[in-house]
Amino acid sequence: MDEFPDRQHVWLQSSDNEGMYLTAADGGIGVYLQPDRASLHAAWLVHLADSDSGEDGHNLMLHSAANGRYLAATTKGPWRWKNNRPFEPY
Repeated sequence: MDEFPDRQHVWLQSSDNEGMYLTAADGGIGVYLQPDRASLHAAWLVHLADSDSGEDGHNLMLHSAANGRYLAATTKGPWRWKNNRPFEPY
């Protein structure tokens, strides 16, 4: 976790799309890639929390500087977009 210092802001650049950054969508639901690193929506605050599994290590959590929500993984299918807003496909 040396690459992610606790309580520091980071910008997550795509390795597939050079110059594009992971950005929080308005309203805090969904993320997308955009070229504007200067946007507040592209800044993430690193939180390192102790692992609940009893093993040594930390859980890495990313908190959006723009809307105060955490980035989370999901097993749901991909979000769909309508009128530049995300909505659940089901």
